[in-house]
Amino acid sequence: MQLLRKLFQTIPLLCLLLTACASISEVKKEDRDLSNSYDGIWVAKYETTEKYQKFGRGWTVTCAQATSPIRLWIEGSDIRTLVDHKYVTPLNDAYISSTGSFKTSLPTGIRSKTSKYSDIDHSDIETRIIIEGILTPEGHGTGNYIFGFAMSNYKGCKTKLSFTR
Repeated sequence: MQLLRKLFQTIPLLCLLLTACASISEVKKEDRDLSNSYDGIWVAKYETTEKYQKFGRGWTVTCAQATSPIRLWIEGSDIRTLVDHKYVTPLNDAYISSTGSFKTSLPTGIRSKTSKYSDIDHSDIETRIIIEGILTPEGHGTGNYIFGFAMSNYKGCKTKLSFTR
């Protein structure tokens, strides 16, 4: 009996961790959570960013450690994002699902540039910050901070996040 109880406690955590590693889709308005289970202010903590990351067609990107403080304010399934102590309007409406998953895309106002050693010119390409993850009603969660580039469907420098409410 105790083994079964441990198993049922472990399975949701395992699903949470596995899902946080996979790519998360933006939540449609009709799929949003209506229970207010995730309402509150969520604080993101960064893990270490790998300096050189590969994605796309073998591109290697030099990534800086993400340091901008991030807070999510969730109210009635709507997500507002506070970056560097300022609310940033997402490019699309952002919602949290009944399973706690979310994804929001934020403008940066920064254009990318490539080094003189690059074989492809990706200068002056739009960039976005993408914050995605899965939260639990108990006040914990995992996710990713992505500084993404338009030429790679907004994949880019990724840093793992942990959230607490």
